[in-house]
Amino acid sequence: ADMASFGVNPAGFGMYKRNEISATLGTGIAKAKNYNAYNSGDNLKAQFAINNIGFATNIYEGTGKLTAINFAFGYNKVADYNYDVNYYGNPDVSSLADAFADIANANGLVINSDNKIADSRGYYDYDMNPYYWGAVMGYKAGLINRGNNGWYPDEIAPGAQMTQYTNLESRGSAGEFSFALGFNINNILYFGASLDVQSISRRQSIFYDEYIYYNGSAPSPELLPYQLRDFQFEQTVEIKGAGVGAKFGVVARPVPSLRIGVAVHTPSYYSVSYRYSASLASTSLSVGD
Repeated sequence: ADMASFGVNPAGFGMYKRNEISATLGTGIAKAKNYNAYNSGDNLKAQFAINNIGFATNIYEGTGKLTAINFAFGYNKVADYNYDVNYYGNPDVSSLADAFADIANANGLVINSDNKIADSRGYYDYDMNPYYWGAVMGYKAGLINRGNNGWYPDEIAPGAQMTQYTNLESRGSAGEFSFALGFNINNILYFGASLDVQSISRRQSIFYDEYIYYNGSAPSPELLPYQLRDFQFEQTVEIKGAGVGAKFGVVARPVPSLRIGVAVHTPSYYSVSYRYSASLASTSLSVGD
C-alpha cells in the first residue's frame, strides 16, 4: 500500500484500505563561479519541480472472497532536461571552419553542377543528414571552399586568432502517467495491473559565436582579398514522443509477517519525432575596410 507500487509491483494497490493522495516536491539549487568576457560573476539558479504526484481510492469493497478493488493514478518524472552550459576561449590553433572542412572531406561532399554541396548519395541542402548542415552552410557563408586538394577554410589567413563562445541550452522533461487497478482476495492474495504512458519533450539549442582578428598586420589583398571577421552558428533539435507499456504483479501474504511478490514489466513501445533546424550568419570585410 504505497505509491511506489507504480514503479515496482502494482499488486501493492490491492493492499490499500483507505484513500490517499501523495506528492513529492523538490527544489534544485545550483551555484557556479563563471569567468569569461560574456558573463562573469556568480551564477545562481533555483528550480522548483513536482517529481511525482498520485492518488489511490477504493472503488469496491465486499464481504466475499473479493475483498476490495482499488484504482490509482499517478505521474512520475523520469528525467529532467533543464540546464545551461557556457564555454569561452581564445585559441590560435583552429576555427570552427576547420571542423566544417574536415567534415566535408571525411564524408565525400562535393559541389554539383548547380553550385550546391551534395553528399555521396546526391542529396543536398535539408535532404542531407543534419550532421553535414554546418559544412553546407559554411560553404554558403564563405567559411570553407573546395580546391584541387579538397575542402579548406576560406578567408582566414595563417596567424589568425579567434575569440570563441558557445552556449548550450536544454529544456524539457520525460515523465510517466500510470493507471492501475489492485485486487484484494481474502487479504491473502493481491493482484494488480497498470497501464503506463510515457511522454518525452525536449528542446536543445547550441549557439556558437566566433570573432577572428590579427594581432599583426592584416593579410595582403593578394593573399586574402576578403577576410572573415565573425560568424554565428546555431543548431536546434526538438524531440517529442510518447510510449506505452504495462506492469502486472501478484503479492501473496501467507502469514501477516511475510509477503512474497512477483512482477512482470513489459517493454515500452515509443513513437518519437525529431525536428532539426540550423542557421549560420557571417561577416566578411575586404582588406583595407
